[in-house]
Amino acid sequence: MPAGSPPDHIERDQLGALGAVLGAGGQAVVYELPALRLPDVGGPLVYKEYKSGHAPHGGLASVVAVRNGLSPEKRRKLEEITAWPSRIVSDHGAVCGVVLPRIPDTFFHQITLLGTGLHKRIPCEVQHLFIAPDRARRLHMPIPTPEQRLAVCRDFAAGMAFLHALGIVFGDVNAKNELFRLGSEPMVMFVDCDAVRKAGSVPVMAQLNAPDWEPPEGVLLSSSTDLYKLGLFILRCLTPGAGSSLNRDPATAAGVLDSAGLQMLTWALRGRSDGRPTASQWWQYLCRTLGQPDGPPRLHTVDVDRTLVVAGRPVSVQWVADDAVEVEISGPGCAPVHADARGGSALVHPDRSGVLYVTVRNDFGEAHLSTCSVGVIELPTPQLMPVPIPDIQLPDLGAMSLPGIATVPTPGAISAELEHPLLAVQWPQDGSPTPFPPAPDLAFDPPDLRAVDGGCPVDVVSIVMSTPSPDDLLFPRKGVTP
Repeated sequence: MPAGSPPDHIERDQLGALGAVLGAGGQAVVYELPALRLPDVGGPLVYKEYKSGHAPHGGLASVVAVRNGLSPEKRRKLEEITAWPSRIVSDHGAVCGVVLPRIPDTFFHQITLLGTGLHKRIPCEVQHLFIAPDRARRLHMPIPTPEQRLAVCRDFAAGMAFLHALGIVFGDVNAKNELFRLGSEPMVMFVDCDAVRKAGSVPVMAQLNAPDWEPPEGVLLSSSTDLYKLGLFILRCLTPGAGSSLNRDPATAAGVLDSAGLQMLTWALRGRSDGRPTASQWWQYLCRTLGQPDGPPRLHTVDVDRTLVVAGRPVSVQWVADDAVEVEISGPGCAPVHADARGGSALVHPDRSGVLYVTVRNDFGEAHLSTCSVGVIELPTPQLMPVPIPDIQLPDLGAMSLPGIATVPTPGAISAELEHPLLAVQWPQDGSPTPFPPAPDLAFDPPDLRAVDGGCPVDVVSIVMSTPSPDDLLFPRKGVTP
């Protein structure tokens, strides 16, 4: 057991007061545990107490040890897809039950009982996926779409692949030991996990085959028989209706699966036991059928539309990737840009020269590539040249009165002349102003541009509207001539 792993056992008197009964069967009763919290288990807990004579004889310790020996990340994943025992409960040295995480409410549904109108809250067992949609509608049961059925099968295969990777033989796969929920992310949860078997160990209790789920090789259960039952589930989930819960004929899925899927189903149900598709292979096939990634993305190429750019102007980055959901573009002096990877391009604004880095991601991993180096040019900021202002000294002209004008300085004995390109005003020595000469005729006739052969040789509007950007003048884009 790795250092820091949770303990495998707890005493019954440490459970606190038991809550309401949540369920009862021939071998055990399940109670709420309102007073108990475990630091390594998220959410509320329940206590499954075995009835007299039904306590397991061995193997339970190995089942709990599998869970408690996992990393925290894998432990959370296990609790997300299973109701896995987290502690063995003992009473005076004798095993009397197990502590389990409580199954979330999203895996339950309220149905209407036919003929009575009464309502009942029940777990969403996968057997409800096998009934005809019109009957499910009368019962007010969830009616999955064809895509949701494929997604449920995909998640069933993903859960089994995870268990098989841990060396677990689930064994009693049947219509009641797995629950489902729909919504935006259909999901399956495996229950009754205290009956599973760690490969190479003795099962907690005899692993049985439910009626209509028996594998052709008999009662000896293994990961191969799990795969046979996975095939049965996929067939029955995708072909609901009368007789679906007994169906073992792959040909009945011809209208639902393509040729590759039908071949896999035939190998699963009618092929050799050592040639059945693995749960991982089913998961990959169903992901592709749904148009979803089945592994980390692949980034094939990246490119930019220009290799020189004025600072502050955009550069378009393009990429070609498979199975990518999100893209991030970063670089020196460039704030990271996030975009939908399916768009194929995005604009960035680098302010320093260097390469740009493109990262594409999905739920399974990421891939990276860098562009060629992009040069960033700083344009000089225009500034006014300093011009010296002359110091003009005017003589003291005294004061002078003009008709209709306030008193202004007069030249006295000095004659001053103010010249203008169009008129001149003089003040003689006696102070009497000389009348202004008549204003010259300033009329101006602009040239008639229509007189030029072919009209005006310059289309001013066109020049203004089509002026290229500084980038296009200095650093034209690839394949574009300014």
